[in-house]
Amino acid sequence: MSKLNDYFDQIEVNDDLKHKTANQIRQAKVNEGQGAKNTFPWYKRSRVWIRASACVLILAIALPLLLSLPLSNNIHIPSVVPPIAGASHAFAIQDQEHLNSLFNIIDTVPSRNNSNGWHFGCTSSSAPDSDNNLFGQGGGDNAGDSTVNAPPSNSGDRENNSGPTSETNIQVDGMDEGDIVRNDGNYIYRLSPQGVTIVRTNRGQIDHVITMQYQNFAPVEMIVNDNIMIILGGTRSEAPYWLLSNMSHSDWQWFSRWHDRVQIRVYDITDRSQPILTRFLEIDGRFNTSRVRIETNTLFFVVDFTSVVWNWCSRTQRSYRHVMLPYFRECVESELKRFSFQNLFYTVRDKRMHSFMLLGRIDLENAGEPANIKGYLSASDIISVSRYNLYTATTVWGREGRQWVDRTHISRFCLETLNFTGTAMVLGTPPSRHAIDEHNGYLRVAATYGAWWMSWNEDVYFASAVFVFDKNLKLVSYITNIAQGETMDSARFNGDFGFISTSPPWLIWDPLYTIDLRDHNNISISEGLETDGINQYLRHVPGTSFAIGIGQDASPEGAAWQTGIKIELYDMRIGTGEMPISLSKYTIYGDWTGAEILWDSRALLFFFCEDTLIGYVGFSAVAAGMRNAWNNVTFAQGFYLWRIDGVNGRLEFLGESRRERLARHNAPTPGSSWVWQYVYVDLLLPSFSNFDTSMDIAVNWQNWAEIMSKYIYRAVLNQGYLFTVSDSMIIGYCLNTRQRVGYFKETIK
Repeated sequence: MSKLNDYFDQIEVNDDLKHKTANQIRQAKVNEGQGAKNTFPWYKRSRVWIRASACVLILAIALPLLLSLPLSNNIHIPSVVPPIAGASHAFAIQDQEHLNSLFNIIDTVPSRNNSNGWHFGCTSSSAPDSDNNLFGQGGGDNAGDSTVNAPPSNSGDRENNSGPTSETNIQVDGMDEGDIVRNDGNYIYRLSPQGVTIVRTNRGQIDHVITMQYQNFAPVEMIVNDNIMIILGGTRSEAPYWLLSNMSHSDWQWFSRWHDRVQIRVYDITDRSQPILTRFLEIDGRFNTSRVRIETNTLFFVVDFTSVVWNWCSRTQRSYRHVMLPYFRECVESELKRFSFQNLFYTVRDKRMHSFMLLGRIDLENAGEPANIKGYLSASDIISVSRYNLYTATTVWGREGRQWVDRTHISRFCLETLNFTGTAMVLGTPPSRHAIDEHNGYLRVAATYGAWWMSWNEDVYFASAVFVFDKNLKLVSYITNIAQGETMDSARFNGDFGFISTSPPWLIWDPLYTIDLRDHNNISISEGLETDGINQYLRHVPGTSFAIGIGQDASPEGAAWQTGIKIELYDMRIGTGEMPISLSKYTIYGDWTGAEILWDSRALLFFFCEDTLIGYVGFSAVAAGMRNAWNNVTFAQGFYLWRIDGVNGRLEFLGESRRERLARHNAPTPGSSWVWQYVYVDLLLPSFSNFDTSMDIAVNWQNWAEIMSKYIYRAVLNQGYLFTVSDSMIIGYCLNTRQRVGYFKETIK
């Protein structure tokens, strides 16, 4: 070919000959390359393709991570609180066109009924399509309720006998919270798949008063205040047939979470045997939370309503985004009415939200006054309620340079007027509602910031912080860089002090800190106490410097897999600035041990007398683990109770233990791998259980429903006696001897 090139350069040719010769040269080059390829061995060619494919795959995986990492060894520290422009006021939504423009929706179809309950909204054919006044007539009767086993009238409360009586474990004094079990010292109220059950107690004895059964209604929580009982739950526009009869425990739990309407029922229980429905409210959406301010006897509630849904039009074979408005009614027999635009609002930050937070207020003293409800385009990921304000926290992610940064928008709403009163922004994400607290007009927020999935890279900034805002939501003080390289597991504020606990992302290993908030303009933090396991819930012991931590336990060197559930008593050394001290610790062993208290603080029984410095603390748990590498068993289920000795600073377990041989796989640590090991532990047995024999038995689908109905999920102290509550039984025990005194069983249909 080189000779041909030389010849082509030496002669003079016309254009046609030149193009013809150039084509011959290109064809010769192709033939030459093809021949070289044919002489290349096939197995070497396949290796080249494999290596090339592997390089492309590695590049596709690594490129997003490389782009998100800093370009230098300098750690990028995000600004603590960037300015928030135009987010201090709420604006009214004018009409449907204005609402559509906020959602940037172009294709819409007229509102229409949906027979299968696929999306939220009114499904009644008689519901009006035009705007109505927001509030209807109050009142209503007891339609839809049925009572069974109603004893003779026993109106009025008896005189309280001496002895400790527990209440629901709430976050803020004076703001009562709903729960599935309530106790007033004379009566115990329980929500279950059977409905609402009220029993009367007297020195451990139990007398059944009434059971109210429902159809197509699943109570989620209840609040009892004097002679008023409030039941909040979910219902569906068209319920499946199996929900029209008595629901099982699993059906009840599913239904209470996936309803499309919320019902609020207020009863007068002056006569416990004949509750009278005095208030009724039904509104589209899913139930979120509720509070009752005891001082004014006012109910506050939050309902989440998804406004934008997809509709399928079979005529045009197209799907449309459609904006829905919530419907409501305040009487059992009245028709559903559409929410008024004059009570719908948005903020600049939240105008692109596709869901409404419906914030409501009901005066329980005045049955004739209608409910006050306002809707805000707002996400309510975390809700924390103080005495006079409600705070919502929503976390958003964004880039700052080459690094992803998480920030949390905190919106404040006045409970008296239900008005939006301001917003603040913090760096990071609060771990729970207990990490947001208001005290003396100051807002305190604890949060973790950083990208945990990149925590193995030392260049990634990753830590926790505490922020303090004044009454105008202006940042006045903060502490950052707490426990670099760790996440915050829990936080709790108690007046002028706060407690936070952190751990590495992949290890169950928990430093514990005390925050001094006496001077809100200059807050400080103590040195961290490193302890085994993590604290997922912290509870201050009133009148002392002690705190109780509950969470997952692990081996002393830290592990990625729990060894059980622990409860630990700490001396937080409040006011000294010194490191906390661990005083007493117990572990319910088992790799698969679980307890509701880890995600719901209302599951905790807590009673403490500041005069005697003696109290009780307990929670229900399922102890489960591995006997060997292939056999996972449930050892026990029941309620675990401890006595708090505030004088000597210790916990005393009110129960027994047995020696067990358990199989355990220790988590990989630097320089190690997953291995199985066998250990002997003192397995704590429940202080109170509905299973007389060991639960280490074969469980199949025939007896699973019966076993679940015996699971204890709450316990209360009533006049010095302890009562355990499950779906099928309520049992009274003598607190000192732990002997059974009273017994009530309800048949599961």
